[in-house]
Amino acid sequence: RVRRITLPQIPGGSAIWGATGRDHRGTIYFAISCESSPTASAHLFALNPNNDAITHLSGAVEERHKFGDHRKLSHNKIHSKIVQGSDGRLHFASMDEAGENEDGSRLPDHGSLLWSYSPGTDYWVEHEHTDDAIIACAAGGSMIYLLGYYDHVLHQHNLSGGPVKKRRVGSVGGHTTRNIIASYDGHVFVPRVMADHAELVHFDQDLKEVAAHPLEYYSRKPDATSHGIVAVTPLKNYSWVFTTDQGRLYRIDPRGFDSTLTDLGWLHPEGKSYAACLFPTDGVSQIVAIANRVERGEPVYEWVVFDLVTGQSKATPLEMPVPPEARNMLVYGSYTRDDAGRCYVGGRYVLDGRSVPALWSIEP
Repeated sequence: RVRRITLPQIPGGSAIWGATGRDHRGTIYFAISCESSPTASAHLFALNPNNDAITHLSGAVEERHKFGDHRKLSHNKIHSKIVQGSDGRLHFASMDEAGENEDGSRLPDHGSLLWSYSPGTDYWVEHEHTDDAIIACAAGGSMIYLLGYYDHVLHQHNLSGGPVKKRRVGSVGGHTTRNIIASYDGHVFVPRVMADHAELVHFDQDLKEVAAHPLEYYSRKPDATSHGIVAVTPLKNYSWVFTTDQGRLYRIDPRGFDSTLTDLGWLHPEGKSYAACLFPTDGVSQIVAIANRVERGEPVYEWVVFDLVTGQSKATPLEMPVPPEARNMLVYGSYTRDDAGRCYVGGRYVLDGRSVPALWSIEP
């Protein structure tokens, strides 16, 4: 069963680009991004999954003004996952798009801000301003990792103290992965993308390279059309599974300074697909995804069940509730579930020429 949740309107609100998360209390969080403009501000919200009540938790530009920066500023996107760290706070990043070149030759005018938020308050903390546009976020051990474009710049925020560290991982042109993976012990896994091949690089807590695993089914176009790792989800044994933008399913098994990457085959039973939503069910033997076969044109979404034991999958049509006149629907989000097991995905659809943000709750 799929429900579309009624969202509050914010000026210029256009989409939820996979920016979802939850805290240990079970509250669901999401961020609405805006069309780019000189003063556009992405906004953070909390959702009570028991009654769909939504609380507005402020916007990126508004919070920046609280820190005394009253310049004309744009931070129109919160694109990263919203993750809870070992400090109990939620961590995410806001970013600008104005002035950027998608071929990787020019960064946005106002870069990114790294934020944390204390659940149940109206208190944001700014941790760093960076010229990179931060698009991905992951938490592991006492570390928060964020990835910026261009050239896959990895940022490490140690919750035990100390300055934010950086490591340039490497990527081609304007290519940027949508997700990275952090393990329970604070290690991190990031794609390195070159013209002739891609690999998943394992870094330890000191940002030293430990290993590099080849990624065969990973698009390497030097622009914004290939999205790298588009969905991720954890399993109970501390491993993670993820999909590339071609729809190939992989599992990374971190074991301290040892890690193993396993190619699990195509997620969709018919081969290539774009699956930007991935969720665990029992955390052991099965995962579910929302995918579409790109060659069909207008996205036609399917609910895909993948058996991790047999490697077999099954796809069935999935009706995402939108107005009948809606077009160009896009759906994103990974592993955000409430205590009742409902999955939450965000996205957008186009209505009367305008991009409309959307949030759906899915009961498997």
